[in-house]
Amino acid sequence: MKFFKILFIFVVILLLIGAGGALYIQNVLSPKSKISSKPVLFHVKAGSTMSQLSSQLLIKDLIRNPHITTYYAICRGWDRRIIPGYYFLSSDMSTTSILRKIIEGKTEKMQITIPEGYSIKQIGELLDSYNFSSQNYFNAIKNYLNQYKKSYTFLQQFTENDTLEGYLFPDTYQMGQSEDELVNQQISRFNELIIPVWLARPNGYPLNLKQALTLASIVEKEAQKPEERPLIAGVFFKRLFAGIPLAADPTVEYALGWHQNEKGLTYSDVKIDSPYNTYRYKGLPPTPICNPGVEVFKAVLNPLNTPYLYFVAKGDGSHIFSRTAREHDNAKIIVQKGKKKK
Repeated sequence: MKFFKILFIFVVILLLIGAGGALYIQNVLSPKSKISSKPVLFHVKAGSTMSQLSSQLLIKDLIRNPHITTYYAICRGWDRRIIPGYYFLSSDMSTTSILRKIIEGKTEKMQITIPEGYSIKQIGELLDSYNFSSQNYFNAIKNYLNQYKKSYTFLQQFTENDTLEGYLFPDTYQMGQSEDELVNQQISRFNELIIPVWLARPNGYPLNLKQALTLASIVEKEAQKPEERPLIAGVFFKRLFAGIPLAADPTVEYALGWHQNEKGLTYSDVKIDSPYNTYRYKGLPPTPICNPGVEVFKAVLNPLNTPYLYFVAKGDGSHIFSRTAREHDNAKIIVQKGKKKK
């Protein structure tokens, strides 16, 4: 009889402990705030683990206990169903509601503006600043060429060494869950805005699409003032068909992987042995060096017939244009004197 009494007491204690634990867990998973609170935009990064996610939710003051949140999600199998993206979450939501929203992928769209003239590398850096992944973006570009090369005529001539540099149209996009959708939107926008302009090019235009994009990418980097675009395009056209090296600083910067400072490129910089070094090699580089906008592309399709062969940046966004090497040398002296006075 005494044994059964002890057993009964033991069972009661276990039930009380279990009930207390259940109540504690229920309290932990309940909303952090009982009053309506303003939603915050929360970013779930690609590849996040449940532990990392729970820690970030705690930092944003959206949950009570990251450890219980993690164990709770693992027990329900939700740790393998995390969908990256942006979510509006608030402290008056229960932990269960927050997790359900994330595993169901009820994302918000994040507006991202990609400036004209950004290279793939720069776009990646921009995405990193929004807590997306540059590496995922680069991977998406490779996968796009493998999977959708036959979807657009302009991609069917691509070789294994080509990238989508020049074809990732710069614009404002709505990003949700992944970097893949951005690549899809950029190529679609390119097809919508650039291809019609290309199809309406002047009769007898001497460059193919890739060459025109490559030249446009150089002009995009060189021409800071819109009114100078056709003139700069004309200078490069004249040099190109006269067999004179383009000698464009941005192509060397692309080869070096960085942007020059105010002092400009050094003699050793322009000696780099790269097909993108247009000081060393004649003609166009093998691919575009950035992603140009529509207006620059139009300027390259309709370059001005100019007597100029040279130009030098004045430092205010405009350039001095010259017909001869002597005029160009004098223009550089004028620019250097102007810089010293400042």
